[in-house]
Amino acid sequence: MVYTYYTYAPLLPDPSVYPEALEGLDEERKVKALRYLHAQDRKLSLGAGLLLKFALGRHGITNAGILTEENGKPYTQGLFFNLSHSYDYVVCSVSTKPVGCDVERISEGHLRIAERYFCKSETDYIFSFSEEKQAEEFFRLWTVKEAYMKLTGEGMRLSLHSFSVDIGKEITVTREGRKTDCSVREYGLCGYKLSVCAEENEFAPELIEIKADELLLK
Repeated sequence: MVYTYYTYAPLLPDPSVYPEALEGLDEERKVKALRYLHAQDRKLSLGAGLLLKFALGRHGITNAGILTEENGKPYTQGLFFNLSHSYDYVVCSVSTKPVGCDVERISEGHLRIAERYFCKSETDYIFSFSEEKQAEEFFRLWTVKEAYMKLTGEGMRLSLHSFSVDIGKEITVTREGRKTDCSVREYGLCGYKLSVCAEENEFAPELIEIKADELLLK
């Protein structure tokens, strides 16, 4: 089963003002959270560290060292995870098999990216909708593509046009002319698109909200 947790980062404290909020996180996360110039980014980084710690704890793993596969993908004690954040939200997906997730706030002005980097079938899909819907459908495709790249551990080393996302009754990812074995699940989050891509096909039916005060409990 793939579980996806999320939290609303603006309600978290700014770790540069309240450094005690960083207690219990690894040194790398502490340094990363504090080096951002803007409070919003510091809160998102803090939220990513706290949400991961919380999610792993939900699955019985505490004080675990983070290991790295050959492709650079992190995991711990047989449990795979992936983090994503955008503007107000932090998301963490957890699975016993490799998993990737991506959340993006829907905004205008990105269609040139699709025209330049997406597969033709994907741009045709986007432009089959009215102008009012095109941004939403762009981010629908974008989050699936990002989640897939994070699932494989290849990230941006994998070019966006080297595989295609096909949206029908179910969402499939095709690479080198073959459908991949990954499964995709979309979740609703107002004003955002959120997609999870995993090597297993059972997903929790709903997102799991973890409030800021729960994350801050020691």
